[in-house]
Amino acid sequence: SYDYMCFVRWLAMAATKQDGFMSDYDTFPLGGIKVDFGHHLPNDGKFTSYQRHVPALLSGTASEWDRVAKRLLDVAVKHSNDRFYSDMFALRDLYYEDTLSYIQESRLAAYPYSKKNV
Repeated sequence: SYDYMCFVRWLAMAATKQDGFMSDYDTFPLGGIKVDFGHHLPNDGKFTSYQRHVPALLSGTASEWDRVAKRLLDVAVKHSNDRFYSDMFALRDLYYEDTLSYIQESRLAAYPYSKKNV
């Protein structure tokens, strides 16, 4: 299912064992996030979500991807009997459990996109 694959992408990022970004296929980071590609991730590589708990655009070092992916799955397992539970809910609940678990920012423009907010 779609929601299952949304969790699998977290494991895929952790399995790469590389620093990096992950984004939804419909996310276009058009500005506002300073990146020195190949050298430094934002927030010194600490795991960061750029749309609060919505996993539209995320970044972190390899060790941060591994850490957060494991914690996200631990949170999700607690909700395995829920009728519907997504990686977005898991990321939200992880933050509710521990506000220091990752950095939440609100730097992506919301839909509908306009010249004013992009």
